[in-house]
Amino acid sequence: MGIKIPADNQVLIADGTIVAFDQGKFEKLFQYDHQSAALAESKAKEITEKYQLSFPEGLTLEKLLLDKKPLIEKLQDVAVGEIAQEKLLEYADEMNLELMTDEKGAIIIMDDRDLGMFVNLLSEDYMVSSVTGKRYEIKSKKLIQDDGATGEPPRG
Repeated sequence: MGIKIPADNQVLIADGTIVAFDQGKFEKLFQYDHQSAALAESKAKEITEKYQLSFPEGLTLEKLLLDKKPLIEKLQDVAVGEIAQEKLLEYADEMNLELMTDEKGAIIIMDDRDLGMFVNLLSEDYMVSSVTGKRYEIKSKKLIQDDGATGEPPRG
């Protein structure tokens, strides 16, 4: 398999520096989105500073986030550190999720599935129905009221 480089000059690579003259064509040619990569790197750093995570040898959060645009987009809306690690683990237990920890208490992230679960926990994307008691993964949510109040919703 080869790459066909267009005849028009869109990219200059000199001394390890890449200059893209047409970002859209560059991203299409190399399947690389600089903004997503920068955001993923930033969020990964923020997460690893706030949470104890454990990865198999050779794997990092940055590597797992590569090419995971939906997860990167979800992380944009996550307030990292808002939920303490202990609360996050309690939340996973309440939802009967298989979030594992190592002997030091670090959350084990083995693969994309574990990473997705971790990001969903950070986003509070799991809930228990107060009507049926069933557990759900929420695909989309909208905050009804943000007045700082917590607890039970008003009964009308």
